[in-house]
Amino acid sequence: MICSIRFVLDVILFVLLLTLFKRHVISADYHVWAGLVYCGLLIWHIWLNRQWLQQLIGRKKKGLDWLVLGLILVWILLLVTGILTAKQFGIEWHFLKPYHKFLGAISLLLVAAHIGFHWQYLKDHILQCCGFLRKVPAALATLALVGTLCLGGYGFVDSGYAKWISAPFTVAARPAADAAQRRPHKPRPFSWERLGKSMAEIAGMMFLGAYVVKCARKPPGKKSGKG
Repeated sequence: MICSIRFVLDVILFVLLLTLFKRHVISADYHVWAGLVYCGLLIWHIWLNRQWLQQLIGRKKKGLDWLVLGLILVWILLLVTGILTAKQFGIEWHFLKPYHKFLGAISLLLVAAHIGFHWQYLKDHILQCCGFLRKVPAALATLALVGTLCLGGYGFVDSGYAKWISAPFTVAARPAADAAQRRPHKPRPFSWERLGKSMAEIAGMMFLGAYVVKCARKPPGKKSGKG
């Protein structure tokens, strides 16, 4: 039962991340409040895996250990910078926004790597929930794999990822007076098409990163399977 709860929570976290990653795809308010919900669910996720944390103390750290610790640190910094830059809390420290974007870009890579480390676990649970996928012809599965990897590559180019990860180095901090006089962002009407495109791009980017990690971790000489 605990494994099924973990998997359902993993799916919820994944879908929620896809909807909130781009700040204005739904709305800035949604980005802030959904981000807080996401952090709350992350705490639950960590609590369900508390045995791993207990075992971590005193043992020699492995690649996955450092990855998870780094991801936890990045999400803590994302939470702090998100609160300090959100107008919903009346703080709006604009000089932190480039760093918030940078941390978001880093978190995407770390989440993708985390998925790559748990590839087999996720694959087994997905096939358990969606047994019909086992009947998909190998040629069609390969075509879907290639298409998703291409979508991920396209996402890194089209989504503005380069701007996010370079933000601290390319965006000059503006004086408080200038920040107050900035033209406010005019939200666009909600569009399911825009949301779907954004979710597909982010999902493709994470899949690409996870697949690279999964292939890199494969023992030398082991033949590749379907996925």
